[in-house]
Amino acid sequence: MSGANTHFENPFITNYEARDENTGAVRTYFSLHDKALGSTYLDWNLGLEWQQTGSDITNYGNRAGKRDTVQASDYIAARQQFYFTRFTFRFPFNLTLEAATSLNYFRYDFRNDSTASQTRRFSPQLMPRLALSYRVNTQMAIRTSVSRGYSPPATAEVRASDNVINTALQAENGWNYELGFRAGGARYWIDASIFQYRLQDAIVRRLRDDGTEFFTNAGGTKQNGLELQGMLWLLRPSAKGFIRGVQLTAAFTWSDFTFRDYKSGNDNFSGKQMTGVPKHVLVTGLLVQLPERIYLFAQHNFTEKLPLNDANTAFADSYHLLQAKVGWSFRNLSVYAGADNLLNVYYSLGNDLNALGQRYYNSAPERNYYAGISYRW
Repeated sequence: MSGANTHFENPFITNYEARDENTGAVRTYFSLHDKALGSTYLDWNLGLEWQQTGSDITNYGNRAGKRDTVQASDYIAARQQFYFTRFTFRFPFNLTLEAATSLNYFRYDFRNDSTASQTRRFSPQLMPRLALSYRVNTQMAIRTSVSRGYSPPATAEVRASDNVINTALQAENGWNYELGFRAGGARYWIDASIFQYRLQDAIVRRLRDDGTEFFTNAGGTKQNGLELQGMLWLLRPSAKGFIRGVQLTAAFTWSDFTFRDYKSGNDNFSGKQMTGVPKHVLVTGLLVQLPERIYLFAQHNFTEKLPLNDANTAFADSYHLLQAKVGWSFRNLSVYAGADNLLNVYYSLGNDLNALGQRYYNSAPERNYYAGISYRW
């Protein structure tokens, strides 16, 4: 059981929004572990989860960053519950089979001063998952899975900055197919996977003529991808010498994401690259361990250019981001200092997609420095 309260204020270009959110959730389940079925062992989970978030949202005029007169006021309660079960069979010949499913219910209720309470219910959705993994030997395993995903629209998408409750917005859903392997030992490991995801009713952001946003369904998308990550000790950890260990890490993502059948008015975006998704991202890190628990760490991030609008007529440039950090730890005390954006590149940190007047970019800090001390009890 959990609960949370959030008070959020946003003096936006078109208005000043104040939002109070109260969330409650309950999760309970029954679990059976290591049930012997001959030479096969079974794990079984059965349970349910319920969650509700009530949002009081009021939009005012924005007068130099201060609240002005009320433009709109709504209350939205999003309610979700699902029942789930999962079976895991561990066979004696290094094969593991997982079969799971959940039944999902979602609805939201909304009202304001001029409208009586209304309810939008989404059809119950079944989300199955089937996965297999096989351990070839002590250093290598392969895996495959097929699963269905389902994502109803968030409150900020149902009631966007245009202050209109969008009752026509459909939930996203789709099937994902994945194949991967993992290999390695004490000195190195590598994990690789390829996937194919076919999404239906993708939710995309659009803008009205006055700059306010709304969300709509964009038909289907094709999402093919490759993910690689790994670690290698160039110099294994040692208690002797000036350099006590050198570790290299890397992660690479290739994302071939395109709209499959997306039309908006007279515009046809089918076949265009999915907005806001770069095709290639590479992150590498180098850790050097020194005596007295002193360490040096550097990380390089390469992100390829990405489309900023659905028509793919505007792109954010690719960039190289270099970071470095030095630290020292003793028992529960840690002292560290570092620098970000060492190459002093200009890049956008969080782009506004399909922005009115080509206001896509949110500037990121130039070269900057930081330091800190932490202590854990």
